[in-house]
Amino acid sequence: VGTFFFISGMLISQSFQRSNAPLRFVLMRIARIYPGSIVCLLITVYGIGAATTSLPGTNYLIDPRLTCYLRDNWSFFTRLPVCVTLPGVFTTNYYGPGLNGSLWTLQPEIVCYMYVLVFGCIGCLKSSWRIISILACILLLHAVAPTWVPYFSDDHYTDVLKVGLFFIAGVAAFALREKLPIRLYYAVPMIIIAVMLQGTAVQE
Repeated sequence: VGTFFFISGMLISQSFQRSNAPLRFVLMRIARIYPGSIVCLLITVYGIGAATTSLPGTNYLIDPRLTCYLRDNWSFFTRLPVCVTLPGVFTTNYYGPGLNGSLWTLQPEIVCYMYVLVFGCIGCLKSSWRIISILACILLLHAVAPTWVPYFSDDHYTDVLKVGLFFIAGVAAFALREKLPIRLYYAVPMIIIAVMLQGTAVQE
């Protein structure tokens, strides 16, 4: 998830800077997120869920948890936490009950798009120093008064705040792209170190 948000931060900020067309940016983001996610949601509920539930078919379809799952995951603007369980589906899952629980990440992703749109419209994405300056201001504001930062206002480390920070890191990488060349002799040692640190306190 973190890698996804990091890459998204780079590509989304690049998309706005290159096009500099707010309406086109919004339409492209809608086309990227909604069609695929709605199809995924319907397949999850009426395909995978219906095929794997331990409940009789009729009971599954009228269960309030199914309605809750659809309601909380179709628009991506339901207040977190959202319903992540379908009736009788994967109730003994090793990682806890639920099906396709990563759908919750689409909400903070869309909010990140809105940040890019707003700051892009007021000219904050036109140069590297402007991007870095606005990112520094957001981080400083969050450190001083987190409630003043729309949506990402948690005063402690949470999953929502974590993905937002990964997105910011991606935007910063885009701003500094000329100073951050990708070299194989940099990447390979970092990948090896990351693998060696799996399951350690550093990973946590």
